[in-house]
Amino acid sequence: MNVRPALDRYLDGLRDAFDNLDSDVLETAAAALVDTMKSGATIYVCGNGGSGANASHIVVDYLKCLRSDVVRPRIFALIDNGPTVTAISNDIDYDSIFAYQLENHLRPGDLVWCLTGSGNSPNILRALETARACGNRSLLFCGYDGGKAKGMADIAVHFPSHDMQKCEDSQMVIANVIMQEVLRRGGLENC
Repeated sequence: MNVRPALDRYLDGLRDAFDNLDSDVLETAAAALVDTMKSGATIYVCGNGGSGANASHIVVDYLKCLRSDVVRPRIFALIDNGPTVTAISNDIDYDSIFAYQLENHLRPGDLVWCLTGSGNSPNILRALETARACGNRSLLFCGYDGGKAKGMADIAVHFPSHDMQKCEDSQMVIANVIMQEVLRRGGLENC
């Protein structure tokens, strides 16, 4: 079996979508993350399925790699506390798994970072609503057409692809690009 043609098609699809990514929005997203970290506020990251796994991965990378004398990121993945997520989904409803936690934790200056392929997951929409209701900024990484979430987020990084795997891959690539740019601007070494 020769998987090279499939790899080439996949990479071409990623490249096409990255070529259509708004660079100004990436700059705005990076600035929001840096400002939040420098202020000592907290970043809450959330997503479902592969996007939830990416939320956890982003927290690991940002917490480990961006810690310095200048920045000590306070960053948490809302999907990582399994007992809390299952209690909320069982006793309240699944659409509330992120919003309920945010209602308890958000403080002024905190940032809510949502990851979604479609932009239409009810629990992501509720997280964005909660951020706004609490007076906090929101950052969204979305794919497809951006869904309802794209218009709800303060900063929406839209990856124009209708392929869920490419959307989820883009979340990590963009998060890593921003992290490396933060390291470069701060004169820090890559981890």
